[in-house]
Amino acid sequence: MNKKKPTISIVSTLYKSSGTVTEFINSICNHASTITNNFEIVLVDDGSPDDSLEIARKAKAPTRIIQLTKNFGHHHAMMAAIENARGDYVFLIDSDLEEDPSLILDFWTKFEQNSDADVIYGIQENRKGSLVEKLSGKMFYSIFNALSEIQIPPDLLTVRLMSRRYVETLKQYTENSVFIGGLWQIAGYKQLPLRVRKKSSSRTTYTLTRKLELVLNSITSFSSKPLLLLFKLSLFINVITLLYIGRNLYYWFEYDETISGYSSIIISIWMFGGLLLSATSIIGLYLSKIFTEVKNRPRYSIKEIIDRSPL
Repeated sequence: MNKKKPTISIVSTLYKSSGTVTEFINSICNHASTITNNFEIVLVDDGSPDDSLEIARKAKAPTRIIQLTKNFGHHHAMMAAIENARGDYVFLIDSDLEEDPSLILDFWTKFEQNSDADVIYGIQENRKGSLVEKLSGKMFYSIFNALSEIQIPPDLLTVRLMSRRYVETLKQYTENSVFIGGLWQIAGYKQLPLRVRKKSSSRTTYTLTRKLELVLNSITSFSSKPLLLLFKLSLFINVITLLYIGRNLYYWFEYDETISGYSSIIISIWMFGGLLLSATSIIGLYLSKIFTEVKNRPRYSIKEIIDRSPL
């Protein structure tokens, strides 16, 4: 009896992808067909301002194109693609060709060699970009892993191959503030890394503002340590304040010495004012997360689905 070939969903997002989407579809089809003929390409149009969607529509390939009503962000779009995949295995990869579509063969080979694993994820072999981008990336992972209860492998990439049971578990996490790297780790299962070399260094669509938003979202979504640090800092300040008051009282009673001067007062006001403002801001971030989640709004909304998939 012939062994049934697996079904694979290759999922990706479209945002300013008009220059790469055709080559991406053609290349991924060629490589996926060497594994199985039962595959689909799920493309999510994340409100792309160019003609990426129109180009994808014309592709003669087993595609399932999902058009979102607007730009919801890369992480939400990736979750939309994963949640709409129907294959036994789901291969997630960006459509900008920085990650070579031929990687599906490497990931599939490692999956077959490790039958007890549910995820093979990509790790960037040599981080691309300028010195600032490399340092900021290193800082992000260091800060997140220091503050979070979960640990994310440094230089984690989008590209990954996932089993159906892992995907079903991932779909159970329905929070609106999505930091997908954290969800990948918190879902559990055995996950193995595969070192990947990026083909190019095209300009990233993540601006500095979006990167800062990602840092804040990731930390407040997966860690309460900033609140604990604030509590410890307040205790430290209270101890220092009490010691300073005790010192002044001692010199006052023992040597009839008083401490005066506007400089110390101004410094104290600015210091404690800044600490209060920082503490209020951090607490406000957590409250905004609660406010967003309790409304239970959908993470994304779909305008249209063009289904040419055989699955």
